[in-house]
Amino acid sequence: MNRRADINPVTVSVEQLQGWLNCLCPEMGIELAGAVALPCPLPHREKWLQWVADGRHGDLEYLIRESENRADPNRKNPWARSVLVMAHRYTAGWPKLDPDPSAGADAPLDSPWTNRVSRYARGLDYHDVLLKAMRRVLRRLSEKIPGLEAFASTDTGPYLEREYAWLAGLGFLGHNNCLIHEKLGSGLFLGVALSNLVVDGLPAAGIPSVEPLFGLTPRRRRPPQTAPVDLCGSCTRCLDACPTAALDPVKGLDAHR
Repeated sequence: MNRRADINPVTVSVEQLQGWLNCLCPEMGIELAGAVALPCPLPHREKWLQWVADGRHGDLEYLIRESENRADPNRKNPWARSVLVMAHRYTAGWPKLDPDPSAGADAPLDSPWTNRVSRYARGLDYHDVLLKAMRRVLRRLSEKIPGLEAFASTDTGPYLEREYAWLAGLGFLGHNNCLIHEKLGSGLFLGVALSNLVVDGLPAAGIPSVEPLFGLTPRRRRPPQTAPVDLCGSCTRCLDACPTAALDPVKGLDAHR
């Protein structure tokens, strides 16, 4: 029996949720947060399914097993009414002159070990750090919203975190195949939480927000009327810098490389 089958929806306004997130997220180290209404037709659903069908996922076989569920979390969780999305930077505090990390061990052997380790792997395990921070936010939210049910995940569930982060207004989708925030960059850990919140005032399902509900800093001085998908334009710096040529702005990341 599905223990979550009897979860009932709870309604709040977008202004209420925004106020609570603005109070709670800074305390917990969360730097961006937003929400997406469910059910939600994902604008890039077919592109995602084609990416998997083309075998560009490399040896990440779990993506095949959960591809349809990733494209539609309501398949397994019909009770869910929204996705809460949160982000935490992993590049904050690194010296500006710190050399670009190389996962391919191209750095000289006598260089600091950090030169050969991707920045996201240089600290504590983000699966634990971000997950604990999200759960603290959700516990505090439940004190303010009776009946709230929310289940956090940091790469531990079948969700397209980057797509939901874009829809929630946390950033745009870059040529580097990452979410990019105009001021905070692309060094972001993403986490999502399925919830029973019906958030009145969110954009219609499938329409991205232009700004997150909470942000450490605004994305832009003047938010546009519609959210862009890609602001990279003709820039190819990440494509040129990738040591294995794994990035393709059209076909997506090739995990074989």
